[in-house]
Amino acid sequence: MDAARRVNGLNNVGSALILVTVSLVVFIAMAGLAIDLAYMYANKAQLQKAADAGALAGAGRLNGTGLVAYSNQTGARNGAKRFTDPNFKDTNFTPNLSTNDGNDPAGDIVLGNWNPAATPHFTPSVAPVNAVKVVARRTGDTGTGIGANSKFNLFLGKIAGIDTMGAVAAAVAWRPPRARTFFLVGKDTCDPAKSPVPITLTINDKSDSNMAWTSLLESSSNTNDMLNFFCPAEKLPFIEVCNLPKGQGVYTTGGVTNIFKSVELDFYDPNYDAGKKTFKVDAGGNFVLDKNGNKIVTSWDVIVPISELVDPTKQPGRQDVYGYAEIVITKACGSGGGNVCPSRGKITAPTGTCSGDEIIISSITCTDCANSNMLGALPVLAQ
Repeated sequence: MDAARRVNGLNNVGSALILVTVSLVVFIAMAGLAIDLAYMYANKAQLQKAADAGALAGAGRLNGTGLVAYSNQTGARNGAKRFTDPNFKDTNFTPNLSTNDGNDPAGDIVLGNWNPAATPHFTPSVAPVNAVKVVARRTGDTGTGIGANSKFNLFLGKIAGIDTMGAVAAAVAWRPPRARTFFLVGKDTCDPAKSPVPITLTINDKSDSNMAWTSLLESSSNTNDMLNFFCPAEKLPFIEVCNLPKGQGVYTTGGVTNIFKSVELDFYDPNYDAGKKTFKVDAGGNFVLDKNGNKIVTSWDVIVPISELVDPTKQPGRQDVYGYAEIVITKACGSGGGNVCPSRGKITAPTGTCSGDEIIISSITCTDCANSNMLGALPVLAQ
């Protein structure tokens, strides 16, 4: 009897050892899988961060050309590469994204058109080019426009015979057209037969106007309120107004007021939206300065909404937005004296420039809301 008990006891111990051994192997395998999956997801997140940064940097450097030759977008391609590469944090891997000058659709950096209304939204090599796609990969893939890359080395996956694992992340950034100042123009400004350039934008008390002031919001505002929008030292809007349903557009206001003097300040202030302005230069290419040492502004590129109405000052009610207009302002003038924005100093048009309350534009390019593919000022992630 004792011998039988001892044999049974040994059998139980053996069974327990086998069970513990099997359980330990399973536990180690599961732990290894969890560790490797966590490592993969961490690196996947890092890849996504890198792709996002690169796409935004590339889209921000698009030059707005028609792009028959995609290789002339070296700024966008180099910017995307420069800001993607440093965001890889794996010390065992040095990325080298291809700039993909031939714009192969499967490459690392691809230029094309993003249209939210189209399917697919992003189309490579289609003008107008307003978007950059960046693919950050650790897959071992090769091919045209793909830089050298390798898979992640796993820690414990080798137990199951899996040494490496691949991951890839993609991002698309584009430059949507959005309103960048606080006025809009009437629809006839887009008709060259009715409004040949140069066009004088003005608000008239006793006759039709071809522009109006707007806060770009769905709330009502008057001309006194509008100075609060124009006067801050740097308060450029970046507002989408094409997404407002019919009958629920933006409020506008007219009136010949000193707001024109605020626009004059915005135009001639060399530091206000400087990236969208051109400045006077001499024969040697050097900036010409005024008597106060400021660069002299010669033009300002701005995107403004287009009203469905010819005269956007007509009240009451909201203005439905037809689309966007990219205008090049060459002169902005406001009558009257004083300083409408004291905190910004007093910067005015050169003597003899102005003849009244007006904004002169030398060119205008219009697009309706359904096809608003013009290149906006700032990049945003689309995907």
